[in-house]
Formats: sequence, structure tokens, C-alpha cells
Amino acid sequence: MTMTLSFPYGDTLIQFEPVFSSRRRTVQIAVEAPGRVVVMAPEGCSEEELIALVSRKAKWITQQLFQFRSVRFEPVLRELVSGESLLYLGRNYKLDLEVEDGMEKPEILLDHGVFRVRSQSSSPDYLRPYLIDWYSWKAYEKIDSRIKYFAPKLGISLIGFRIKEQKKRWGSCTKDGMLFFNWRCVLAPAPILDYIVAHELCHLLEHPHSARFWKLLRAVMPEFEARKQWLKENGVKLDI
Repeated sequence: MTMTLSFPYGDTLIQFEPVFSSRRRTVQIAVEAPGRVVVMAPEGCSEEELIALVSRKAKWITQQLFQFRSVRFEPVLRELVSGESLLYLGRNYKLDLEVEDGMEKPEILLDHGVFRVRSQSSSPDYLRPYLIDWYSWKAYEKIDSRIKYFAPKLGISLIGFRIKEQKKRWGSCTKDGMLFFNWRCVLAPAPILDYIVAHELCHLLEHPHSARFWKLLRAVMPEFEARKQWLKENGVKLDI
């Protein structure tokens, strides 16, 4: 069961979900779409200490929540029928679905601006896992290319990464240096994909979101704030 803590800020009651980790040494606050506040904290941090720490950032939290309220978050409801559009690298491509009996598995091809899919079934529940596999492979190819571009700029080599299903993260970095990326990254425009890749690479050099981390990111991507903001406002729409 998820724990929720809260504290008053003016006429507002700010609620947040604490997530404790034995690996963490500092407190990190994240405001996620469409208005969820998550606080990562070291194990042993009491509720009183956490509320006191988070309350110091109350103004910033309310500003972030206000930005989310100004964005219209619409659920992605893909019916996966011919004529519908699917995203790839920030562009919409029309789906051309052809049902053909006896096929072992669907054939998926992005051809001249059209998603051409041949399948024994038109059921979205049947098609979606195959489409996710296709996107995952494309994500691997694109991210591998962008890692090879950004890693030398940061003086990093020997990077291992994987593509996986991540509902709440675009990427993550383990303590032993393995990177994980959400397959949905490849739905975003190329500059946003670059931001996600560069962001995670910087975590290999500086794990927390410290001043040094943002300095590293700015060195390879001076305009990263605009890309970060785009992802915050539009990331919820990147799905199939």
C-alpha cells in the first residue's frame, strides 16, 4: 500500500508519496504527470524530517503542479485500425492494416510514410505486443547510435544498456552502470530522444541530480531545459 504524507502550504494541502532506498543518501523530489509528487529519500529518514525537508520546496512544487494543471492530459486510446495514426520519432504515420489468414505472426514495416501491418488478427490486444516489440527494436537501434554520439563527449566508454517496459520513467541508471530505456522513447521527436540519452549518460558520472549533474548535461546540450519541459508536458501522450 502506497504511503502518502502531506503538509499545508497557504490554502493548499500538498500531498506526496515517499519512496525509501538504502542506496540513497539525499532527498530528491519529482513532480510527475498529471500532478503526482514523489519524494525519494534514504532509509531511516523519519516522516517529520521528510515533511520538513519537502516543505522547504513547497513554492517550487506548487509551481510545477500549476504547470501540469495548465496542460491537457488526454489518455491515449489507440484502436489500431486502418487509417489511424501511430507515432515514430515525433511524426504521425498512418496505419495500413491488412488481415491475412494463416500468418504465424504479424509483419510490420514502416514504408514511405505508412505503417504497413499484415496480421492474422486485427485485435488490438493481439497486435499491441508485436508493435511494442517493433518499437523496442527501433529504440535499441536509435539509442545505440545516440549513445555512440554523446558518450565520447562525456569521456564515457563501455556502456551497457537495455530497452524495457517502464511506466513511470524514460530511463534509469543502476549503481553498477547499466542503463535502461523505456521503449516509448522512440515515439518522441529526435531532439527529445537525445535529451533522454544524454541525461542518463550523465548519471553514469554523477548519480544524483546535483549541480554537477546539470553542469555535465549543459556541457553536451546547452538548451536541455526546453527539451526537458517538452517531455514533461507531452510525455504522457507518447504511447500506443
